[in-house]
Amino acid sequence: RSSDLCIYVTDNRTDYFNLSPYAGYEQYASNGDDQFPGWFYVSYCAFLEEDASPCGDGSLVCEVYDSFNPSDPMRTWANWASEVEFEAMTDPHDGFTLHYTGGEGVGCENEEPRQLHLIFNCDPDSDNRQSLRLVERASECEATLTTTSIFGCPVCDDDDFEAVESECEEDKM
Repeated sequence: RSSDLCIYVTDNRTDYFNLSPYAGYEQYASNGDDQFPGWFYVSYCAFLEEDASPCGDGSLVCEVYDSFNPSDPMRTWANWASEVEFEAMTDPHDGFTLHYTGGEGVGCENEEPRQLHLIFNCDPDSDNRQSLRLVERASECEATLTTTSIFGCPVCDDDDFEAVESECEEDKM
């Protein structure tokens, strides 16, 4: 990742995923909890800022409750992640997953830190775009979200183009 841009790269450095258009913007998804409804605030690129979101500083993902936080009634949010790890799918052209870890353990079984998995599915067709949504809540402290868009697809690099020289036309080659 880069601090100015939001680019994730495969280990072999052959595929790049550019999430820079999301830099500075949180994404939202329902937490799917009927008893304690609320929203996941997710940042793909940098920590959520306390003055720009209802979450505390140092969080990449937090859950904001509509009325009551069951793990800490003194505040309306829970920190789900302070770290993120990128994992490309077996075929990077299918997409990738961001694994968010390092969240609070308060209210979790054995005080294990919360974790969230975010699956980006690649689909360049804008008609098939799906915004961020919850697909599984394995426990109160582990969840999986998904989204489908062109941002789940690797971007082009120099190897994707072929240079062809031609005669000069209007002073250009």
